[in-house]
Amino acid sequence: MRRGSAPSSARTRRHGGDAVGAGLNAAGDGPEIPVILTGDRVLLEPLTPADAPAIHRLIHDAETQRYMLLGRTAPSAQTWIAQLADGWPRQVAWGVKFKPKPVSPELGVRPQPPFGVVGLWDLDWLARKAEFRIVLGAERGRGIGTEATRLVVAYGFSALALMRI
Repeated sequence: MRRGSAPSSARTRRHGGDAVGAGLNAAGDGPEIPVILTGDRVLLEPLTPADAPAIHRLIHDAETQRYMLLGRTAPSAQTWIAQLADGWPRQVAWGVKFKPKPVSPELGVRPQPPFGVVGLWDLDWLARKAEFRIVLGAERGRGIGTEATRLVVAYGFSALALMRI
């Protein structure tokens, strides 16, 4: 079986993750966006305006900027989140969070800010390829980036039917 041709029930399961909302959109001509991807320790959720303070800290952190392209200034977090939300079908991105654990049955799950951003940029639908990007804050070196990478790459090959990432 070729990449991108797996039955929908096996798409993300064979890669150790789960995609919520990974079916076709209402028009039936592309994947449903936004999609939430979950792994063993990681939750990838679309960024929202409420994530702006955490993203501001991330993209303006000196250690994080070491790994970003030289000569670029970091945009405001609100502008960047809006650009990511409006970027489909050329890009799709998620905030990287730890998979939440319920505090108690009464309190449910506490919302948490993202500590990273991961996604596929420069989607080329004719060539069926995309560029993978990831930016992590202080959580680097703990395997979180590896898990987030696996989830996004599996989503790209399965749900988006890309051939190269």
